[in-house]
Amino acid sequence: MFDPINFFHLAQQLIKGDEASVRTSISKAYYASFLIARDKLGLKLKIPEVHREVIKLLYRKTPISANSLHKLRRLRNISDYDTKINIKIDAGETSLKLADNIIGEIRGK
Repeated sequence: MFDPINFFHLAQQLIKGDEASVRTSISKAYYASFLIARDKLGLKLKIPEVHREVIKLLYRKTPISANSLHKLRRLRNISDYDTKINIKIDAGETSLKLADNIIGEIRGK
């Protein structure tokens, strides 16, 4: 079974690269956080709305993590889809901090 924390570890390694690596780092930081939250919440949905549902349910349990996941999702969307914006390393570092906080709170570390 795959542990999504491995996406977070990959994100930490990728942050040191070029813009494509930073964009990928942001995406992997989000997916690590999202998958850990989804699994902790027991959601089995595999539809696009699951991202919204995870955040919605997370707000009921840990509003700070939900807010952070929402911010991280926005950064991931920009990184994955907006090619007109230059994504700098500080956005990647922010993503890693958000993900680290989310994962720590959800996993109780």
